[in-house]
Amino acid sequence: MSIPGQQGSHLAAISPYFNVFKQPPVPTSSKVTAAIYLFRHGIIEVSGHDYKSHIAPFLKRLDRLQSSKGPSFSGPLHFLNDYRSWITDAYVGMISPHGLSQSSDLGAAFRQRYRHLLSNAAHGSTGITALTDAAARCRFSAVEFARSFSGDGKLQTHHRFFYRRLHVTGLKTPDSQVSSIDIAQNSDPRSNLCWHTTYVDIDQTNGQQWMDDNMQQTTTAACTRLQRFWPQDLLPSDVYSMQLLHCYDTCAGRASPFGELFNESDWAGFEYIRDGKYYFSEGPGAIQHTGRFALPWLVSAIDYLKEAGRKKDALPLQVHFAHREEVLYLCTLLGIGCYADTDANVQLWAP
Repeated sequence: MSIPGQQGSHLAAISPYFNVFKQPPVPTSSKVTAAIYLFRHGIIEVSGHDYKSHIAPFLKRLDRLQSSKGPSFSGPLHFLNDYRSWITDAYVGMISPHGLSQSSDLGAAFRQRYRHLLSNAAHGSTGITALTDAAARCRFSAVEFARSFSGDGKLQTHHRFFYRRLHVTGLKTPDSQVSSIDIAQNSDPRSNLCWHTTYVDIDQTNGQQWMDDNMQQTTTAACTRLQRFWPQDLLPSDVYSMQLLHCYDTCAGRASPFGELFNESDWAGFEYIRDGKYYFSEGPGAIQHTGRFALPWLVSAIDYLKEAGRKKDALPLQVHFAHREEVLYLCTLLGIGCYADTDANVQLWAP
């Protein structure tokens, strides 16, 4: 999902898959014969942590202020006098229409990127396997990816597998298979896709105190600027919650009344504390090196790449849909960052 302007530039781990059609070119020195990918699910309506820890408490406070007989909101905050958010418990953790669109775009981009693998596929090939965590947002992302990767056709559902049998003129299009992993039945970290619940020593509260402390600093300017329009003391958590509401509005493709309240400096602070939180909870700043949680998957991926291509009945391409944490663990293990400048010249660093 591409969002123009500064409001779409600081979504800070809320929306993945930016500009999926701007993938870096395959290095001229390389020929891709097999590939395996780990993806985060498409954008959800609202995350459970953001909703329970920030948005829901803010909306309750706002409701009390709206119901009181005291001073009302004024100036640029006047709209809060009768504001009602669309976000409720029912939206928590649910993949959004934009999330499905993102997954579809990703499938289309991969269909083009690996066109040579599709063209060379053996007749009757079973196609790619898209493995997914049991969470609905992961399954739906994988199914939509597979639908788009395969082309157009009617989706058929069989037990825990989803198949799409298609024919596209001029291009061999093998079936796409999506299998869902039930963690309750398969807790082996080599094969499940929810490591942040598999390992008992993971503490996702790491970095929360750092975030709370720094929020006092990153919201100071906005609090000072907006305080006179707020009927009581404007808290750092109020500013942060309004920024979250704006981001989720934007990701959902909805008009947001909060966009005009914040400037570039405010958004830079918002992004800083969110990135910092993930640095300490899932990234290299964690007390225990989180990269080790991705090691079993990496070993399994290497084994797959060694064997891929030997089986003529399947494409040497596999995609896995998991959660935000798993992608961060893998990046930490590999010592890479989520560098988004896809215009960089890949020939400069390709082997």
